[in-house]
Amino acid sequence: MNYSIDDFTDDGVLKPGLFLTLIVAVLSRFLLYGPLSLLASRGGITGGNSYIDVSVLSVDSPFLMLTSIPPVVILYILVARNSASRELIRNIWKHGRLILLVSVVCQLVLQIAVVAMAGVAGLPVLVGVIVTAYCTFYLATSGRVRDVFASFPTSKQYTEDGAG
Repeated sequence: MNYSIDDFTDDGVLKPGLFLTLIVAVLSRFLLYGPLSLLASRGGITGGNSYIDVSVLSVDSPFLMLTSIPPVVILYILVARNSASRELIRNIWKHGRLILLVSVVCQLVLQIAVVAMAGVAGLPVLVGVIVTAYCTFYLATSGRVRDVFASFPTSKQYTEDGAG
């Protein structure tokens, strides 16, 4: 693909961009619902004692929370990757697209299963299913996602005369 010079870091690594970062954050949402609902119900977000309806932040299945753990790891690596990263981080990043795809497909299946078991789906649940379906489509078809996960800052460990 053709990218502008602004799409690369100084090391020549393709930047993930805002949209991919938002997609990964959206995939992490089930793990973040608990802390957000606690903050909102205690008045931590509003700064006062007013009550905020946090029913939209409830998670019906602990499996949905488990499927949000890999995107949180990818989000951390996305922010913290550099040339001094360990081999484990590099391997996780190399398979990051596949990890995200498996996670988002599991989220989609679990969300559809929750809707099927409940028999009735409210608007927030339907919006969540649509967003998850779009994330699945984006991660599966986007060339930028493939290119971002194919690049990583090169290690600065240079050898002289074959010595490590």
